[in-house]
Order: sequence, then C-alpha cells, then structure tokens
Amino acid sequence: YGCATHSTKQDHSPPQSLEERCQQLSHVLVSGDMAAFYDMLEPAYRKNVARDEFLRKRRNVRFLGVTIKSIDIDPSGEKATVHELQDFNALGFVFKGGIFTRYWIKIDNVWYLYIDPNWSKKFGMDVPPPTSTPRSTQ
Repeated sequence: YGCATHSTKQDHSPPQSLEERCQQLSHVLVSGDMAAFYDMLEPAYRKNVARDEFLRKRRNVRFLGVTIKSIDIDPSGEKATVHELQDFNALGFVFKGGIFTRYWIKIDNVWYLYIDPNWSKKFGMDVPPPTSTPRSTQ
C-alpha cells in the first residue's frame, strides 16, 4: 500500500502579545512601511478601504520615534488602550514627546489597530465600526 502525504506549512508559533504588536507598530511607523501598517489595521477597516487606496493617500507625517508608555488591557482581554510618546516631523516641524492614544482589538487571537469611525470620517474615510467597541479602562 502506498501512502500519499500532503504537507501544508502552518505557523505554529504562539500569537504575538499586545506588547509585541505595539513594538512591531513602532518599527513600522518609524520605517514608514505603510503596507505593513495597513496589515495591522482591523479587518472591518481593511474590508472597506482597499490596500491600493490606502497606500495612495498622501501623508505629511514622518515618525522619528515611538515609545510605548502604557498598555491597559480590558478585563475581557479583547480590547486595549495603548498610550505612546511620539517624536515626529509634520510639515517640516519636529514634535517631541507627543502623547498619542491607540485602541486595539483582538480578533481570532490577533491584536489589530482599531480605527474609530468618527475619527475616520473627519479624514474622509467613512468606515463602519468593528463588532466590538473598545472602552477606556480609566
């Protein structure tokens, strides 16, 4: 009897912690890799904004450094608030130590950046809210 084997490569590495995802985001921002940034956005946003459309948008900000100040994970373990200190260049002006808050949601054991639809509308990116809305733990 012959045995046919079918091998599929699967990633059995453990999921990234939120801290690891935040560090990854910091690297992505400083490197200016907007394709990698897009991949970190929640699926609801990516469903409504195509990668090509996202990458075509002009950005007038260049990140010089991002430091995670605090990570607050909701008791559900599915939502989080992250505070960052950012150094960036915007329109030729350098800003140091700006405090920025990001919201994250966990979907299928992967942390994604949550895009607030109200914030998005201000910038002409009308997207529906995700299935769950982060809330502040403060």
